[in-house]
Amino acid sequence: MKRKILTLFLTCLVAPWAAAQQFDVDSISYRVLSPEQQTAEITRVDIHQSDLQLPSQVSYQDNVYTVTSIADWALNDCAEINSIVVPATVTTIGEKAFMGCLALRSIRVESGNPIYDSRDACMAVVRTADNTLVVGGANTEIPQSVTAIGSYAFCSRLELSTMVLPETITSIGEYAFKGCTNLSLINIPDGMRTSHIGEGAFEGCTSLTLPDKIAKSKAMGKTEPASSRETSENSSSTSRSAKASSSTPDEEKKVVIGPRVGVNLASASFSDYSGSTSSRIGFQLGLGVDLNLTSVFGLSTGLFFTQKGYKYSQLASNTTASASMIQLPVLLAVRFGPWRTAQVRIGVGPYAAFAVGGKIKTEFPASNDAIDRPFSDSFGSLDAGITAGVGATFARHITLDVRYELGLSKYKNRNLGITLGYNF
Repeated sequence: MKRKILTLFLTCLVAPWAAAQQFDVDSISYRVLSPEQQTAEITRVDIHQSDLQLPSQVSYQDNVYTVTSIADWALNDCAEINSIVVPATVTTIGEKAFMGCLALRSIRVESGNPIYDSRDACMAVVRTADNTLVVGGANTEIPQSVTAIGSYAFCSRLELSTMVLPETITSIGEYAFKGCTNLSLINIPDGMRTSHIGEGAFEGCTSLTLPDKIAKSKAMGKTEPASSRETSENSSSTSRSAKASSSTPDEEKKVVIGPRVGVNLASASFSDYSGSTSSRIGFQLGLGVDLNLTSVFGLSTGLFFTQKGYKYSQLASNTTASASMIQLPVLLAVRFGPWRTAQVRIGVGPYAAFAVGGKIKTEFPASNDAIDRPFSDSFGSLDAGITAGVGATFARHITLDVRYELGLSKYKNRNLGITLGYNF
């Protein structure tokens, strides 16, 4: 029965991992969107050079995928890049895909793209259907045919100092110029209504002086955006490298969940009895939950099925105890990183567990007798205590945790657990 449960859980652990089909090629992370159509999305770029040509296709495990999408925050770590070329195959670009490109001067999409264009050598990406500029850089020259500036279009462009908006512009999206600390001159078209300037459009533009009607409006960012990611771009910082590494996609998620499976090396403390205590091996499985309170502190919790127990030997008898429990740990965690390869965390906190099964078997070798009794008859159903541990997250999804439990209830649990998991 134990083997069947473990096999089933491992299948559940691997299945979503395989289904997601996330892979890395040449310092770019991808996610398969459609295995049938062989399309993929760029989820992260870890390239540090001046010029970047994003690929239109990628080969992985004998499959060739067409790149059709760029996810939010995909280029969050690309502070050094000055110019980017987007392939004609890309038909979806996340609003915040290029927010980490602090030094971006020019960006263009290859001709033949059915959704986007870079008309009139504007050094920007324009959505063709509604003439909205969706991504721009410090050297962008906005054509007369453009009628709107999209949300986050120029967000955190530290090289941007002046911007000329043609009279055809009728709206500016949310956080369009947020964090452009060196932007000192921009013209607002005469016919543009204040209500058509999105919330936080000029938030953090500390070098910019705007007309009173705009300076006193929501365009200056009186309120913060709902997403915690939007607060990670601190416009008062002058360090590009600090900004570029201040966040990654998984770090800023408020809630991260995923399956966990592992082994226990369980024992107990019996200071009032003579004899020797040794450990027994069990397994644990469940759902882990990480609540990210800030960029450094968080809570690690979850619900787990775990096997504990001990082995206890005396002169005339040998006792083996096994207990099946449902356990809830709550650890206050401190995270170090994120680093490009791993994020490390250390945590400590209480745990509570309830026994749903188990027995204590005492054998008497001299007489070949044995006595079985329920685990809860000797120790009750509740186990509670303190747990502490260290863990790491690799490649933003794979987790490894080592925790030690110190039981404080009648059952003096002493358990070392090691779990492997996957965060969605």
